[in-house]
Amino acid sequence: MDYAREKEKWYKQFMGSSVAEQYTLVMDLLRNQPDDEMLINDDFGIILVDLKEGLFRRKRFDDTIELIDVLKVNTPQFYAEEVNYLSDAPIQYYLYKNDIEKVREYFQAYIGNPSKAPEVFIHLFNKLLLYKQTDLAIEIAEAVWRKIAESPDLIYGAEGDFKEAIINQEFQEYYLSLLSDSGNSDVKLIQMKKKFEGLNVAPGFLDKSLPLALTALKRISEREAGPVFEKKDWDTHLEAAPSDAVYQLSWAFAAYMLFGKKIPFTASLKIWREFLKVLTVSKAGGVSFDLNTSDFKQETGDLLTGIGTGETGFMLLWGLPYIYDFLEQEQLIAQDVKQEALNTIQAGKNDAIKYYSSQLWRFNFVHVWEKPDCITEEEFTGEKAMFRETFTSLPEMDDKPAFSNFNGYLSSESKSLFDNAPFGNKSGSKRKGPSKKQKTKKRKDAKKQRRKNR
Repeated sequence: MDYAREKEKWYKQFMGSSVAEQYTLVMDLLRNQPDDEMLINDDFGIILVDLKEGLFRRKRFDDTIELIDVLKVNTPQFYAEEVNYLSDAPIQYYLYKNDIEKVREYFQAYIGNPSKAPEVFIHLFNKLLLYKQTDLAIEIAEAVWRKIAESPDLIYGAEGDFKEAIINQEFQEYYLSLLSDSGNSDVKLIQMKKKFEGLNVAPGFLDKSLPLALTALKRISEREAGPVFEKKDWDTHLEAAPSDAVYQLSWAFAAYMLFGKKIPFTASLKIWREFLKVLTVSKAGGVSFDLNTSDFKQETGDLLTGIGTGETGFMLLWGLPYIYDFLEQEQLIAQDVKQEALNTIQAGKNDAIKYYSSQLWRFNFVHVWEKPDCITEEEFTGEKAMFRETFTSLPEMDDKPAFSNFNGYLSSESKSLFDNAPFGNKSGSKRKGPSKKQKTKKRKDAKKQRRKNR
């Protein structure tokens, strides 16, 4: 069928076809090298994105990548318009396969035009951090953050994730310089401050938060054994300035993860940041390390069912056991508090596994991390095998079960713990799992934005 002459007939056949048949129709069209301008004017990218998603969910990975590669060769102008909406699939695939050169190749579209499909770009960038691909992530962040900050098409602060990664990596390098015998920590500190000034960090970060971080890192680097804070010192510090105390403790957690679990600051501090949203915080500002059950259910439910936030949900659920291992090691919680938290976390993990039962491979970064102390080797390896099996198993295409047990709210008290963030309080917006109506609106808005971008 000639698409150019029989578009209405072609679309009717496409809409009535299976994904396999749709793939054949589109590939036949692309191999005939259709006119790029025609496809752009027809907004044919909507067809491509939907087809890419259908193929990817059904684990037809080779077909998904071939679709993109044929598009690149046969319709280069159209490809340039759509590549930022398509490259998420091969990036996720090659991250799982640990083919980092291929990951780098498909990230080039976002590096070249970071203002196009920024929500997809940020999502993929953060996934890169969770897979511990720090070198590539920092290379990307350095290349794009200023372009994003200066883009008239994006909201203020859209570059925050990229700058935050750079900052956390700088802190890690400074911490390592404190531990080394080279004596270059003073030089590194000067370089780091200069870098931060160039990143346009939030007002007050250099004057208040940076000294707190430096004090914490120096204290951690000098301790030989035992907790960073003695219980008495911690209680005094917490009572005087809860946000400062929790902020300084985050660096101890980052150090614990770096040396104990080989997880870099750029990943571990993201876990800690989500942890702050589910802590129990009193009206007076007091902090307890008990999980706030309502906040926990709300936050994990929203993340797991939201568009593009599943990775953050898995990061939180699978990251929290490390935090409770750390808190117990630091003698800041009793065993019963830890066990109660782990029971709550496990219930959330069970729901996440059920919700993504056929797509767990997408979140296998949690098994790139070394196992938490509170998880047995048998449990860890068994779960890892379960995740990996979903990469090749036949997908379940039924509707996902509803999360009827997720209720709660993110309290205003919890938000106060973010006072020392380098770009201000980023905890404010509450994500809610989108309804069918909201999803339809999101697609329409995305379509309008895509046309505007062109």
